Amino acid sequence: MPVASFPGALSVETDESFREKLEGGVLNDIILKLTETNHETPSKASGESQKNIGFSGNLEDIHQVFTENQWTDGLPIILPTIEKVEAFLQFTDCHPDEEVAILPPANLRATPRNIAANGVMAGCRPEYMPLLLAIVEALGDRYYNLEHIGTTWGDIPFAVVNGPLAAQLGIKHGQGTVSLGANPVIGRFIGLIVRNVAGFKPGETYMGTWGYPLPFVFAENEEESPWEPYHVGKGFNRNTSTVTLGGTFNWGPQKSWNDVKSTDIGLDWLCDYAGKLIQAPKTWMTKINDMYTLLLTPPVARRIAEMGFSKKELIDYLWKNITISVGELHAKYLDGAIGKAGTVRYYLHKGGVDEETIRKYEALDAEGPDSLLRQIVTPEEIHIFVTGDPGRDKMQFFWCWYNHPVTKEVKLPKNWSELIQDRCTTICSV
Repeated sequence: MPVASFPGALSVETDESFREKLEGGVLNDIILKLTETNHETPSKASGESQKNIGFSGNLEDIHQVFTENQWTDGLPIILPTIEKVEAFLQFTDCHPDEEVAILPPANLRATPRNIAANGVMAGCRPEYMPLLLAIVEALGDRYYNLEHIGTTWGDIPFAVVNGPLAAQLGIKHGQGTVSLGANPVIGRFIGLIVRNVAGFKPGETYMGTWGYPLPFVFAENEEESPWEPYHVGKGFNRNTSTVTLGGTFNWGPQKSWNDVKSTDIGLDWLCDYAGKLIQAPKTWMTKINDMYTLLLTPPVARRIAEMGFSKKELIDYLWKNITISVGELHAKYLDGAIGKAGTVRYYLHKGGVDEETIRKYEALDAEGPDSLLRQIVTPEEIHIFVTGDPGRDKMQFFWCWYNHPVTKEVKLPKNWSELIQDRCTTICSV
């Protein structure tokens, strides 16, 4: 489909500058694109196996080709030779060209072969392959909503590993968790698969205003958590290994328990901290199911549990008490639009807010500016993980509109024990 572009950011244009740009060429471009005939002939898909697609040359030549085709994230890669890819394929019972997922927006087939190739490029080890397959399966789940991560907000995927496989693969959950062990290369793999199979190219379809840090990965500290592991709350057995895919717009500011002068005031300070990071109208007014993630170090999780909170009770408390006042909503978000649109009702209706919510807002509005609105639509949107430095009192809160968490079981090949033993023997002998 042809595309006509408006030069600049619409929301900051004046009426005069908008009309000038429209009449200065944008309108004509729109008409041309709507009326011209596309004579391009679609390319025919090759019937050859992906295994036969290759390139030969010296190391510098190959890196140049990968860079020119935007197959890398700008960092040096491990070359995905046939031998290295086949080493990964030994760690799955799937056929190399079997469809694992269709990843939008490019809508290309993710297969064990191209998953392995991107795993090699990222620096992963062959035994990570079952986890890589589960990650791609989660990315391709429609509920995850992968197609919308191209937003200018800069949406970053992340993964959380639960179960015994985390320790077996060296996925860390302690101090410096996202930067140690297998975590960085698996995070890099997510970025490469999103680029090379899903088709998100920075500056073309991946439109984050300031770009993107690499996706990150961590394990949950199940041993030191006072609550059940995350995947158990999702219906999995504690001894089942899973991966949960999420998303975030930021790796937001940290909060320390020591920042609070008294622990007798409940958790209002935590709700205030989280509430300040949420752009309230986008969540409340549109009723989108979003993802709000809270990371707690083990000491903070234990302290909150000692205050009498189960994980479910903590989630319910946050949901009920992360609020915004009607007065603050008016001051920050609605007043500018009210002057143009005439009424709050008109503005909310135009924004897609349903009639029930509009009536609820009008009733609260009538009660006065101190009336409170919840900033999160449902408690199911809040997700808590215990991880990070076990000697620190830290919390981290981040959120996203577009991604919904998806948890998948990591399925091991039938001969996993034999494979992993052979792999350990090989590594030890080297």
